[in-house]
Amino acid sequence: MQHEGNVQYVRAERRRLSKGEANLVRIQAFTDERGVIVDEPVLRFAELLAITKVRKSKAYDLMNPKSPGYDPDFPTGFPLFDSPRSPKGYWRHEAMAWLEGRSNKFRNQHKGN
Repeated sequence: MQHEGNVQYVRAERRRLSKGEANLVRIQAFTDERGVIVDEPVLRFAELLAITKVRKSKAYDLMNPKSPGYDPDFPTGFPLFDSPRSPKGYWRHEAMAWLEGRSNKFRNQHKGN
């Protein structure tokens, strides 16, 4: 999700969110899959896999720009420390936005049926 002033954009759709949608995204970003409020907006890799329901090999495939299965919208993570072997953190709101984008893509493909 990108922030530009008071307007928020979902990376997958590049459209303006209504105030209600922006609040819903904010709520989803700080709740876990059961709807429990979570204080931690940063996920570790195992938590990212649990939320997105993607296996490890598929997640690496989605993150690799050289892979045919590459998805530029899938969270790629950021180093938690300055060392070259630092573990990565992943933003919860990016994981939720990716899931929302996948859901919208599926709905749009099957609308005509």
